[in-house]
Amino acid sequence: MSTRPQLKLLAVLPTLLASAALALVPCGRALAQGGGEPGGQPQAAKPMKLSELRRAACMLRREGKLSAAALAFEQILRRLKRTSRLRRPIALETAQLYMVMNKPYMAVAVYRREKDVIREIATLLAIGTEKRAKEALTIARLEGYKVGEANALHALGQTEEAIKVLDRAGRSGLERKGELLLAAKRYKEAAEAFATCEDFYGEAVAMELVPNPDKAKRLYEDAASRIRLNLKTEAIPRFKQARELFKSAKGGAAAESARLFMAQCYGEVAGLFRKLAKCYAGAGEKQKAIKSAQKAEQYLKRQRSTLEDNGLDKYGRKAAEQMGVNKAISEVSEELTSYQSLP
Repeated sequence: MSTRPQLKLLAVLPTLLASAALALVPCGRALAQGGGEPGGQPQAAKPMKLSELRRAACMLRREGKLSAAALAFEQILRRLKRTSRLRRPIALETAQLYMVMNKPYMAVAVYRREKDVIREIATLLAIGTEKRAKEALTIARLEGYKVGEANALHALGQTEEAIKVLDRAGRSGLERKGELLLAAKRYKEAAEAFATCEDFYGEAVAMELVPNPDKAKRLYEDAASRIRLNLKTEAIPRFKQARELFKSAKGGAAAESARLFMAQCYGEVAGLFRKLAKCYAGAGEKQKAIKSAQKAEQYLKRQRSTLEDNGLDKYGRKAAEQMGVNKAISEVSEELTSYQSLP
């Protein structure tokens, strides 16, 4: 892939970062304007420190100056060593910024440079064009990534071929195989695939469609137990860790990154509670379904509030829309109403 767009962006970075540099760096340090002898030539500008550049990037992002923020993040990535612990989180923030800017192929470029094949292929497929699906297929085959190959084939309308590929993907492809079989309305085969990888939730959904309501009910009960365990041992502890990280951050870029991570964790917990509500509804436990859906809605609203930073983050407002948080809140509200109407 050509790197010309990135080179053009980086060429104008100093100009676009000027306002941020003036606000964050002592006068004359980042932008040496007339700093020489009286009547002499201005001194050459010293490059901003990475910490200063990161603060500038975060400030520009909050203000909604997304193009300039992206340039700053790109400059940071250029200067960071491959072994730096900051490289991966900065790359992920940069890619997400491009997604919010509705420039998904720029996010693909970030993932490609970072050799993040899974996200690269997922983003190519999310673009939703035949051209990008074919590109994803080529990359997946070159990398030997069977699940990505199957997803690309499915996007190209070759679902049967995708299922055959997943047969060669081992255990890692069984869950996706079940999902594709569901999409093809081959419910019994889907249930078998989910059962092999012990995906109780997927198997319950398939059995509900077979239909085999009694078995589906038992599977929903098993799935609920597993989701509760996930919440208790993984998702909620991770969210609490993110919250403590945010509280301990002393402002600046560290606090901004921690806030975005906390929003991500809110979303993860919300998704699990939403799934749990579906399990309880399938198991015939109305009140537990209602309570879980209410918690899902609560966590989604906290995710939106955290992203938007109480309306102060212009990027966060766009991110909540692009990431589907607002849509998810509406959907959970509808699901809650349906659970309340259960007998």
